[in-house]
Amino acid sequence: MKYQRKLSFSKQGKDFVKEKEKELIIYKEPIKALKKLIHKKKKKVKIKILDLGCGYGRISKVLKKFGNVVGLDISYQGLKLAKKLKIPLVLGDGEILPFRSKSFDVVVCAEAIPYTDNPYNMLREIKRVLVNNGLLFLSVENLYGGLISDPFIKASEIEDIIRRGESKKAKYFRKEEILSTLEKMGFKVIYFRPVGFVRAGFLSKYKFRNVEKLERLCAKYVPLLARAFVIIAVAPSHQ
Repeated sequence: MKYQRKLSFSKQGKDFVKEKEKELIIYKEPIKALKKLIHKKKKKVKIKILDLGCGYGRISKVLKKFGNVVGLDISYQGLKLAKKLKIPLVLGDGEILPFRSKSFDVVVCAEAIPYTDNPYNMLREIKRVLVNNGLLFLSVENLYGGLISDPFIKASEIEDIIRRGESKKAKYFRKEEILSTLEKMGFKVIYFRPVGFVRAGFLSKYKFRNVEKLERLCAKYVPLLARAFVIIAVAPSHQ
């Protein structure tokens, strides 16, 4: 799965980046929620934020407004594209984070967990590098919505994916599974939102205002069809 992550930028290039840029709209509401929480935590010095799986920096450029951002990704090609942001960038593995314990006030991990070999190792590492009561902003692929939205999944694979929760390309989660996992690790979930009902191919055909409205309606009435879940959780107060 890590190999798939590395290939994302090198093979798909500019077209991949354009599609991912369009998809950023689905994170607008969750990022607003994160911003409010960060402002409540503000210290005299800027908070430290890790963008884990930063890719070319589509979310890092937003996070720069909130504090000092460090970007980490396993893809060298992705980090090359992120250089223009002029933030510290680290080539590394999310399962073995090259940072001291309690180094960050906030860890943002958007769409990285599904592409690691062991998502639970990555979550343990995130917990380690977060300060007490630090914030985790996490997005994971929804098992049911992912099956609908992924054009590369073959019909013959679906039964096996539902049973095991993963394909050769990615790990998928049921809502109950990811929430239970975080709670068992000591995180307190304070925000949950299904996102990604409007696929990238349709985003350019609609005004952003309409997309936001449609996303909100779908999140309320058909959450199982979401491509992903966004979660904000608070790390344990004593680690």
